[in-house]
Amino acid sequence: MKLPDFMVPSQVMRLQALPRTSSGKIDRSALPIPQRLSENVHTDFLVGTVEFYLSKIWKSVLNIDEIGINDNFFDLGGNSLSLLSLYAEIEKIYPNRLKVIDLFQYPDIYTLSFYLKNVSQGGQKLKLQSTVVPVDYIEGSRHNAESSVWKYTLSADLTKSLVSYANTEKLTSLALLQILFAITLNSISQSQPIFVQTVTDEAKGKELQFHFSDGDEFSDLADQLKVELAKVDNIYQLEDIKVDHKSESGLISAIFSRDSSPKNMKSELYDFFIEVNESSVTQPIEFIFENRSAKFKTRYAEAFFKKFIGLVQLLSRQMQVKN
Repeated sequence: MKLPDFMVPSQVMRLQALPRTSSGKIDRSALPIPQRLSENVHTDFLVGTVEFYLSKIWKSVLNIDEIGINDNFFDLGGNSLSLLSLYAEIEKIYPNRLKVIDLFQYPDIYTLSFYLKNVSQGGQKLKLQSTVVPVDYIEGSRHNAESSVWKYTLSADLTKSLVSYANTEKLTSLALLQILFAITLNSISQSQPIFVQTVTDEAKGKELQFHFSDGDEFSDLADQLKVELAKVDNIYQLEDIKVDHKSESGLISAIFSRDSSPKNMKSELYDFFIEVNESSVTQPIEFIFENRSAKFKTRYAEAFFKKFIGLVQLLSRQMQVKN
């Protein structure tokens, strides 16, 4: 009979004697903790990612300070009881995404996070949510309207400041720009929440929600974004979504990296979008704004892009002064 992998000890320690209680029983609490043999210790997970939240849960359930992305839960001391605790904590953040048996199949952060990011959505088509804007922002007749494109390149020194600030906040530069995009969208919106579409590194769509209220700090929006980026129930296949362009007062908008967007991406999914081209951290960032459906009146669309770029410049210069 062969024991399953999770029941086989990963480490063995030789002791002179087993510690015992005053009654002569083995004192399990006095047993020494085996020295970590793992070469996979990695604690610097990007805040807001699935890996980040899983590592926090792992550490809490196992009561350890370090966790490697490839470390096996059972090798670190996990058992059937702690596995149930692990499942309960994961369920709080990612409800109805896992079964307990999945934790046996994906016993480390790397494989489990990959599974959570790619788990099936049950074949359901997601209807993209629009942001309601004033009626006069919407083009009345779009039969002869043409899409418009504007471009802007952020200087190398301002790009450096922007990237540096993003690193300080443990965000990607794209995540920072997604917040500024949401702020700009909120300035013309007549409803809450604000919906921002993006494209993941796996070339899948992702719908982000922002809830604005009086007194919001930039850090509050950053915290919201980190939660949204960690979710897996807002991911969709780009080719399998349902888009409602008939809403007369709603605009579906997106901001994404050129590197993550597939060549055959259906850009008509969005009324307008900003494509971000980041060739490297030392090269200027290029922004391409496309008013794809021409539903957004040209003068308002151009004003939106200018306002967004203004926020990008303002934040970058502020960081440049501080540094």
